[in-house]
Amino acid sequence: MIDLWLSTRRLSGVEIVEVGGELDAVTRPQLHRLLGGYFQGSSGERVVLDLSDVTFMDSGSLGLLIDHYKRAQAAGGRLVLANVSPSRMQVLWLTGLADWLPLYSDLDSAILALSR
Repeated sequence: MIDLWLSTRRLSGVEIVEVGGELDAVTRPQLHRLLGGYFQGSSGERVVLDLSDVTFMDSGSLGLLIDHYKRAQAAGGRLVLANVSPSRMQVLWLTGLADWLPLYSDLDSAILALSR
């Protein structure tokens, strides 16, 4: 089993959450706890979820991303996904989530989008 690792940093007023390893039923609660701290009340927090080092993502993790995307909107914030490519994250395209989740191919594009 490959563990999940999470790292955070702030860049240009945007919180960057780097995710690596496998997102599954065992590791998903770690990401849920971390993201839960950003979107409380009307924080207006802007967060980029950098998925460049994710090696596996199950369907429950997709649900988690959707849940936190909606929480961000409700709190007046924004959550976007970076380093998402169709070849690595096919599940986002197969499920249709790529059509409405804000996806960016690289970190710079995601940060720029949140800076507007």
